Amino acid sequence: MPFPILDESDSFRPGSNNWVVSGQHTVSGKPLLSNDMHLDHQMPNLWFEAHLRTKTGDFDVAGVTLPGVPLVIVGHNQRIGWGFTNVGPTVEDDSSKSSTHKASTKLPQDGSTRGTGRRQSTLKASPM
Repeated sequence: MPFPILDESDSFRPGSNNWVVSGQHTVSGKPLLSNDMHLDHQMPNLWFEAHLRTKTGDFDVAGVTLPGVPLVIVGHNQRIGWGFTNVGPTVEDDSSKSSTHKASTKLPQDGSTRGTGRRQSTLKASPM
């Protein structure tokens, strides 16, 4: 089956994702990082693998980088792994409900209705 051809008029929203699984849930006991930057494929590929280490072994890092960049952009060393996404953070969650009447202040919920209102919440983040 051929892939559909997308043009600029299509409402394509690029994105990317990453996630981490705690070592409490892995066989090795170590955390697992998955990172997908959702970058387009191209030839030649801009990204290339790199493994940088010193003879003494006090610096050992592997991953991918770009030509001219003297460091590993996405990768790992002996203690941690890192990655990034290609878009900004999600800073809002939207949802919508339909009302039975345009001027109604009640929304259907489980066969009954409840009043609508506005609520503002502040979430406090604790330092890591």
